[in-house]
Parts: sequence; structure tokens; C-alpha cells
Amino acid sequence: QLNEFTQWLLYAVGSNPEWAYLLLFLVVVSDNLVPPIPGDVVLVFAGYLAGIGSLDLVWIAIVSVTGHTSGYMLVYWLGKRYGRRLIRVLPWLRLSEPYIDRAERHALRHAVFFVAFNRFMPGIRTVIAITAGLLRMRWWVVLGSSLFSIVIWNGILIWSGAALGQNWDDVVTLLKEYNLVAGILVIVLLVVLSIWFNKKRKLLRRNPPDTNSLNIRNN
Repeated sequence: QLNEFTQWLLYAVGSNPEWAYLLLFLVVVSDNLVPPIPGDVVLVFAGYLAGIGSLDLVWIAIVSVTGHTSGYMLVYWLGKRYGRRLIRVLPWLRLSEPYIDRAERHALRHAVFFVAFNRFMPGIRTVIAITAGLLRMRWWVVLGSSLFSIVIWNGILIWSGAALGQNWDDVVTLLKEYNLVAGILVIVLLVVLSIWFNKKRKLLRRNPPDTNSLNIRNN
């Protein structure tokens, strides 16, 4: 089940192992920015290459954790830097800003949980990072929570690829099945959260926030 990225990694190993580590770093960084990139599959294959002695397991772990953390924090920073500006630029969002402020305060109570387990939630990892920035979570909280998730998830993938050796494609099959099940659960969760948010929005409309106090706070 070699895809284009794993083929590049295999070619880099044959040419120069150092290029393989650089390619792995770029893939896992981009995995946060461009979700369709199969970063998890590449990690499993990298673990397999470590299992047969072509790459070093420790360096794969260091490079993958550093890359994923860097990419995640970059997306978080983009959300923090430009998220509020986007709200103020778009008219339909600007009118809802007072309601968004109150919704954010509610969301902050559960945001750490989502950041800490973001790697286990396929499809919305990037969304979680952007949301963490939009909520203006403290950077060290986001860093620590995301690092917890990244170390565990990457460790599972790398170890699986190294342990199963030639059967690494079985891990990929299991990974796809997990992503399917987890994706369904995420969709169900989003539906539940959407229903909850709509109820909260109706309550906010009945009891609108004091915009004057919000303006004073923002100033």
C-alpha cells in the first residue's frame, strides 16, 4: 500500500537517510496544514523502515514529534492571529460577535480535552488547532496538551510499523478502519455539539449579553 509520500521516503532512504528525516519532518508539518496528506501512513512506514534497520527509531520519534508539534502550533498561531480579524471583517459574523464571545467562554471549559486528544480525532485536528487559537488559549497549555496527544499517537504508529515489519500494511488497514469508526463518532459528536450550541444560541437571544460591557472589555 505504498502511496506517493511513502515512495518518496523509500527513495530518500536509498539516496541519503538524512534526506529521509527531512522529508518525514516536512510531511508531518504539512499534515497539520493540509489534512489530506497521509501523515499517519507515512509514520507507520517510517516505523517499518526503522524495524528493518534502514532508519533510526529514536530519530524518527524526535523528527515526527517535533514536526507535528511545530505544525500544530503554527495553525494555532494563525487562528489566534487572524481568527478575530476574520470575525470583524465578515458582516454576518461581526453582528454575532457578542454571542460568539459568550460561546467562547463556554467552549473554553472543554477545549483542553479536545486539544489533548486531537491526534485521535481524524478530520478535525486542524479545526481544533484553529479553534484553540480563536479561543486565545494560553500557548503553553496548547503546547503541553497537543504534545501529550502527539507523543502517544506517534508512538503507537511508529512502534506498530517497527514491530510488524513486513506486515506494516496490516497496520495501515487497521488505521483506515479506525479512522472510519472515529470519523463517524466525531460526526455524531459534532451533531450533538451543534444541537447544544443552537439551544445556547436561543437562550442568548432571550438573554442578550451587555454589549457595552463587552466593548469596555475589548478596549
